[in-house]
Amino acid sequence: MTDKGRYRIHGNCIICGTHKNTLTGENWKVKSHSKREVLDAKKKRKKTATNKKAKKLGLKILDADDKVQAYIKRYKQIDDWYGYLKQNKQKKQNKQKKQNKQKKQNKQKKQNKQKKQNKQKKQNKQKKQNKQKKQNKQKKQNKQKKQNKQKKQNKQKKQNKQKKQNKQKKQNKQKKQNKQKKQNKQKKQNEQKEQNEQWEDQNEQKEQKEQ
Repeated sequence: MTDKGRYRIHGNCIICGTHKNTLTGENWKVKSHSKREVLDAKKKRKKTATNKKAKKLGLKILDADDKVQAYIKRYKQIDDWYGYLKQNKQKKQNKQKKQNKQKKQNKQKKQNKQKKQNKQKKQNKQKKQNKQKKQNKQKKQNKQKKQNKQKKQNKQKKQNKQKKQNKQKKQNKQKKQNKQKKQNKQKKQNEQKEQNEQWEDQNEQKEQKEQ
């Protein structure tokens, strides 16, 4: 039962077999229509459908005769054909867009992959250069250490040689001084001896004179 108090009857038609339904009045009374009313309703439905198609085509037609209906029907077929072509064109364009998009994505992926590879190569090259620089720096440091060590050894040798020479000079000087002292001492002793002899001679002479 509807809000207005009517009832809905539905079932399958015994003639065509389609499923149909209708509304009854109150107390399950079905209102009967005359043939005129049925034809008017049919025409009205047809007119509504035709006007709907005409409005869809951009035509303002309120009352369409048979020629206009035939034109609309023909135009609808053409429109359907153009619609089919347009749909195919649209599909083709969509397919082309999809392919272009796929190509673009593949190209982008390829570029990203290439960039990644280039970046990786650059990083590897940078690492290699840094490693080479480190090795060169290490070699340079080792060479510098070796040179410093060699310089230190040479300096030590030179100092040792200088010390040895100074020691030798000192020893020679000491020897010379000792020799000089010895000579001076000898000279002094000789002088003393000579003086003593002279003194003795003088004493002897003096004694002889006294006698």
